[in-house]
Amino acid sequence: MSGLLAISRRELRSLFLSPVAWVILSGMQLLSAYLLLAGVERYLLLQPQLVNMSQPPGLTQFLIARFYAPVSVIYLLIIPLLSMRLVSEERRQNTWVLLLTAPLNSIEIVFGKLLGLWVFFLIPLGLNALMLLGMTVITPIDTGAVLLATLGAFLMIVGVCAAGFFFSTLTRQPVIAAFALYCFLLFLWLSGNTTRDDSAIFYWLAPHKHLESFYSGLLHTGDLGYYAWFIAFFLLLSVMQTATMKGYQQVPSAYTGFIKSWCFFRPLRFVFVICLAAVMGYFLFSRDHWQIDLTATQRNTLSEASETLLKTLQEPISVTVYTTGQTAPRQAIESLVARYQRVKSDMVLSFVDLGQSPALAEQLDIQNSGTMAIRYGNREERLQQISEASISQALYRLYRDQRRKLVFMTGHGERDPQGSANFDMSRLSQRLTQNGFEISAQSLVTSPQIAEDVDVVILASPRYDYFPGEMAVVLDFIRRGGNLLWFVEPGRPLHVEALAAELGVKVLPGVVIDQSASLYGVDSPDFALVSQYPAHPLTTDLRLVTLFPQAAGLVIQPHENWQTTPFLQTSQGSWTEVNAAIHPQTKQLMGEIRFDADTEERAGPITLGATLTRRYAEREQRIAVLGDGDFLSNAYLGNGGNLSLAQRLFDWLVGDDGLLKIASQSPADSRVALTSAQIAVLGGLFLVLLPVSLVLAGLIIWWKRRRL
Repeated sequence: MSGLLAISRRELRSLFLSPVAWVILSGMQLLSAYLLLAGVERYLLLQPQLVNMSQPPGLTQFLIARFYAPVSVIYLLIIPLLSMRLVSEERRQNTWVLLLTAPLNSIEIVFGKLLGLWVFFLIPLGLNALMLLGMTVITPIDTGAVLLATLGAFLMIVGVCAAGFFFSTLTRQPVIAAFALYCFLLFLWLSGNTTRDDSAIFYWLAPHKHLESFYSGLLHTGDLGYYAWFIAFFLLLSVMQTATMKGYQQVPSAYTGFIKSWCFFRPLRFVFVICLAAVMGYFLFSRDHWQIDLTATQRNTLSEASETLLKTLQEPISVTVYTTGQTAPRQAIESLVARYQRVKSDMVLSFVDLGQSPALAEQLDIQNSGTMAIRYGNREERLQQISEASISQALYRLYRDQRRKLVFMTGHGERDPQGSANFDMSRLSQRLTQNGFEISAQSLVTSPQIAEDVDVVILASPRYDYFPGEMAVVLDFIRRGGNLLWFVEPGRPLHVEALAAELGVKVLPGVVIDQSASLYGVDSPDFALVSQYPAHPLTTDLRLVTLFPQAAGLVIQPHENWQTTPFLQTSQGSWTEVNAAIHPQTKQLMGEIRFDADTEERAGPITLGATLTRRYAEREQRIAVLGDGDFLSNAYLGNGGNLSLAQRLFDWLVGDDGLLKIASQSPADSRVALTSAQIAVLGGLFLVLLPVSLVLAGLIIWWKRRRL
């Protein structure tokens, strides 16, 4: 052991006494920092679009996918340049014979020289991990995912360094050793990209394919076993080749017979050893093994609600994905469906290439590539956005065997469920239709009755008074146990005062002002933000920030038999602003904005949304009242967690409590707000300070050696 450590110290000393090593470290840090900051900038640009996804990626997931992959390529380019000198350089300088004749065995020589190289690469790899973990000053970072990605990159480095040592033993010319390793790595890379079949042996041989599970936050024993095989294989070859060069003099007696039998590397025997090891490793580690999800949100594991749902489904499930060429992320879909197949073995996945049969797309009315069709029994659901939440919700709707009917009241200036204006709600209607709801609009003037099979009636911010007869129809619907969703707006009459009196709803005067909005990069003070939610089935495990432009505060004092529960409340730093008014055209606040305790203004927390429930005919009647309808309009639906809240709200109203447990959930780092000062600090630290410090360290060492 002492000999091994002595050799490793010698290797590290030779590396760090050379300014070239410091330049390499500085260059790697500079490139890594650029890739990281470019990834952050890209995430900030895409953030408004990402929130529209059913399960948007957090900053950690986004960065790992776009940071570690190119960083791994950088390591693959640098390793041959350093590993070529391990043996070839020493043989060329005639110092290798000194190690061979020293009282050291082959294992100590191989591990000692490699240990020094491994420690060297731990420095830039550690800096990469620290840069990612340092982003916690901006947003919560998934530490488990970062550490697992770092582990995967380190295993790749260890394996490629071992391969580099072996190739370095085959020639006295360092350039030839580096070129041979480059060719070998290129062959492995091509072998993994020439086939989509992950069960093929050439696909399995590619090291970069086994990094994907590490970078996704999933510790898979098959991939872990692959790297263990890869590292052990090249370490064994290196030890055997070193022992051959050493002349078997210092090999432990337990290994002598085996090494003498196999270490004479004639071409045919060498090829035989390589092929035999590859086949053995393939059959040992290419089959399904257990896996552990190390991400903070368990994004690679089915939720308990999804598993419970699958166990209730008795019939087989058929999943078909329609693609055109390579437009669909096939591997990601297969990985997602595989989670379901582990619980339900009769769930079958297939892919259909519409490019091979264009007539089929027209026959099946497939509009978009990547459409997933899920068939259960004799019913089918089609999905455009594919995630656990969307698949499980589709299965639940197929199992439920009926569509929920939502009716928007019209005729009084309400928001149009099919309108394209910013004020309207066509984007919400489209998403609800995809989720199995049946959307319709009804005017009580032309159709003065609400059908018995209507699940929810929606009053979407009426701007004109209801006629007494119309109001009587709405009140009758409620008294018969109907469910209601009612949006009110600040600074305008309710136009349904009889309904407010029936439910005990009072709207506070003024507009809600929230000082915490500026912390999330929102410039307008009349945007109310909710980041912490009262205990309610609607908001269980909801960690996204929801935004409410120009909201009204609510006070609800229900009559007998009704139970009321707030589910949306602002922070302590909010209040209802009475003195400022909303401009009728620009919709901007006019006047001085400040809290005045001597007026009817009320300090936070302010209730923005509440539910009313009561028992009616052996079921629970449900009503939700919200002091803002803009947050679900076309203009603001994609902001923050508004869409996630909308899905939960409608599922709760129709009584689908099971869907609340599998509603789309985003990671805690999905909302990132960076000021220009923070960007400057990160750029100065990662792009300037660290690389310059490494270069200066190298120059100082070079200067001291020069003066000796």
